Amino acid sequence: MRNREEKASSGIQASSFTCGICLEPKPSCQKFEHTNNYFAHEFCMSCVTRHIQAKLEGNISTINCPELTCDQTLDPVDCQAMIPPRLFIQWCDCLCRSVVSGSEKCYCPYMDCSEMILNECYETVKRCLCPGCKRLFCYACRVPWHAGYWCSESHQARDFTETRFGFLLETMNWTRCPGCGQPVERISGCRDVMCRDDILSNVFDVISLN
Repeated sequence: MRNREEKASSGIQASSFTCGICLEPKPSCQKFEHTNNYFAHEFCMSCVTRHIQAKLEGNISTINCPELTCDQTLDPVDCQAMIPPRLFIQWCDCLCRSVVSGSEKCYCPYMDCSEMILNECYETVKRCLCPGCKRLFCYACRVPWHAGYWCSESHQARDFTETRFGFLLETMNWTRCPGCGQPVERISGCRDVMCRDDILSNVFDVISLN
């Protein structure tokens, strides 16, 4: 009789656990287990849901494990099946906002598009193709692409001929002298070029300027 009672008691203990947050016994079906490199931390789903919700209400997208001694973070994908769908969506939205706010961004300058573009590589970008409308624009000065012209000239009015000439400069891979602005073509030889039209006889690296 005693052995039967001990087996029943051990069976109940095996099918339950103690939540590390509320410290109450819970059935195993309500267990949320987060494992780091060394230990498994056991919490009930209700406590973890409240933990995540409290962090998101504070606009915190990177959520640590509820265990105070653990420095690991919770993965939204791992938690998806254990938290309400609305909370998962809220978490994903919060993560997206944190990425956008921490990245350099601009908006497509075309009035009928205004797509937001992120510079996720944190590099100096000029010629950029909008992923929305598939048109070229200058990321640096936020205007439609000024082929053949510098950013300092991007806001100057140009007629059709000047615009077409700019595209010709770009297509032919010509370089403009930084002193006088005249186009220069390098066929062969040294990278350093001396402009004949520049009064100061400006010498420049024809490749680096491209």
